[in-house]
Amino acid sequence: FLGVAIVVTEGNLDNLSGISLPGVCLAGGAAVCYGLFCVINKGVSADNFVGMMLYYLISTVASLIALLTQQIEIPVLTLPQWGGVLWTGVLVYGLSYALWAKALQTGNIAIISNLAYITPVASLVWIYFLMGEKIELFAIAGLLFILIGIAVQIFGEYKKLPGKVRATE
Repeated sequence: FLGVAIVVTEGNLDNLSGISLPGVCLAGGAAVCYGLFCVINKGVSADNFVGMMLYYLISTVASLIALLTQQIEIPVLTLPQWGGVLWTGVLVYGLSYALWAKALQTGNIAIISNLAYITPVASLVWIYFLMGEKIELFAIAGLLFILIGIAVQIFGEYKKLPGKVRATE
């Protein structure tokens, strides 16, 4: 988590004034919920795509109920906005989570789950190439810590796997 802390604080670990405690708590809660979702999903033998459709259908209904009970004016979306909603919902969330669930069911969960930490690296690359944002030194340092942590965890799990072949044998 040191790498994440470096990225979030923009390399200034002494100054935490820019950190939103409610935001950190909500992000931590989301991570715990997603972790539980992944563990529970590993034990489900149903088709991943059907499961994802049911998960999203239930969460859509729950979100709609919550939205309607808050008495908030619901904006009317334009066609390009609906395109963004569909892109995000179907490709970014639906397909990626279905593939992630399939990966967790077919492999070693301790090793595969570490791949989630590659997301910040991929995001940094995409932001640089697609949006032209400058990559700061603190971001590179934070990402190095994240990648080192992934390597340490994967290597530790790999050593525990039965029947592994070492290059020296």
